[in-house]
Amino acid sequence: MKNLGRALRCYAIVEGLTTTKLADEIGITPRSLTRIERGMDIEGTTVLKLVRWLLDPGTGDDATRKEPAPEGNHKVEAVA
Repeated sequence: MKNLGRALRCYAIVEGLTTTKLADEIGITPRSLTRIERGMDIEGTTVLKLVRWLLDPGTGDDATRKEPAPEGNHKVEAVA
């Protein structure tokens, strides 16, 4: 889970997103995103929302998004 957290943090930095904004985009709380970034345990529903967003970033709960992210723009590889 820690590598996923690092990848999400890298994505946020590259996209210029705050934790709150990225959490909104995914459809989870900022607290849940912080837990993911730290490699901590998270709720099953949070995992489902995260997986759904990873597969199709336009499915998050962020109602302000005007258009989906460009294809492939939502994946960031973690560096070891």
